[in-house]
Amino acid sequence: MPEDSPMLSAALSKNTYPHDIRTVNDTADVAPLIRNALTAQHDQNAIVVLTGPATNLAKVLDLRGNRELIASKVRFLAIAAGAYPDGAPETQITSDTPAARKLFAEWPTPIVASGYEVGEPLRFPAVAIEKDFAWAPHHPIVDVYRAHKPMPYDAPTWAMSAMLYAVRPQEGYFKLSDPGTISVLDDGRTRFTASADGKHRYLILDPAQKDRILQTYTEVASAKPEPPELPAFLRKLQMGRR
Repeated sequence: MPEDSPMLSAALSKNTYPHDIRTVNDTADVAPLIRNALTAQHDQNAIVVLTGPATNLAKVLDLRGNRELIASKVRFLAIAAGAYPDGAPETQITSDTPAARKLFAEWPTPIVASGYEVGEPLRFPAVAIEKDFAWAPHHPIVDVYRAHKPMPYDAPTWAMSAMLYAVRPQEGYFKLSDPGTISVLDDGRTRFTASADGKHRYLILDPAQKDRILQTYTEVASAKPEPPELPAFLRKLQMGRR
């Protein structure tokens, strides 16, 4: 995303949301960061979710020993990209087509893809932006939503479908295709080829679940976070003062 995107500047220019990143030295290279995070996981305890171009995950595959690490630590990869079973070129693929091709061809665990055809009809309601986030005087989701284009509008939820399946795969929000292989063509299209031994599947929207999915989206996205728990020594200190 361009650095001058209105969706980013709307939130960042307010200085409302505290953060510790001031210089490049406050950040880390993405591929080693992901590797280190996976190293800390128990076997088959991690689920990876990709909601943007495949650039960084393709770099993760190039680090020595990472394919074996991914295979041992990651249960599956949920990716919001493409159109299935054989659709038009999609932005998350065309943003870095070689990386997407590499990811689908070489990622060592099962992949579940959520395509354009799933997120497009599932539109996050503008009324929720106006009502359900009212508990916060400032909220980054509300800021970027309003900055994208004039309100009111209902926005497609491509990324949210992949995330929802990743965290609640057993809830039956979506149907799954038969197993097969997803390949990326030169023009950015994705093509699914069914095969019994394939490691790839894609989500299928069940119209009967549409209202249930949208309700879950709005409830989870707008939920007021619990205050962080104090470290044990601070809790003891507070109790001592009482």
